[in-house]
Amino acid sequence: MLVSSFGFSQKIKWKKGIILVNDVEYALLKKDNVSSNYSFILSNLKGVELFFIKGVNYTNEINEYRFYYEIMSSNLEKKYFEIALKPILGGGNHAEYAIKALYNGDAINSDGTINNDKLDVLSKKVGFEYSKKIDALNNKQSSQTIIIQQPEPQRRSGVNINIGR
Repeated sequence: MLVSSFGFSQKIKWKKGIILVNDVEYALLKKDNVSSNYSFILSNLKGVELFFIKGVNYTNEINEYRFYYEIMSSNLEKKYFEIALKPILGGGNHAEYAIKALYNGDAINSDGTINNDKLDVLSKKVGFEYSKKIDALNNKQSSQTIIIQQPEPQRRSGVNINIGR
């Protein structure tokens, strides 16, 4: 059973800015040096930008650091879906999981254009789990009632004598 599952998994490699899926050129990927260390621009093989893969981090309800990717349009006007960063043994490209989702969802046509119908289906399948969690955390924090009490003035003990002139 394990042998059959390994036989169908894609080998994704990133060499000199070219994404190879099963040793076939699929797309171009470059780091985005403007936004963060974990954001990328995915282009077709002709260099036309298709997607912006934005790295986002947050702290969950038990103060653990979490990270995920938002897969967005190249003009940053639409967010298609979110996907978690998973650890890669021995290093590697962490955007691989976003690229696998786009590849397995047939979001990029063979001519290098976006398949909007497949991308809509992929968006519904994968969804927006992480931003929903962040919104829930923010709503939970903002709905908590905070009571601020003024400290009571300290009363001096003992005898208070004022001798005036």
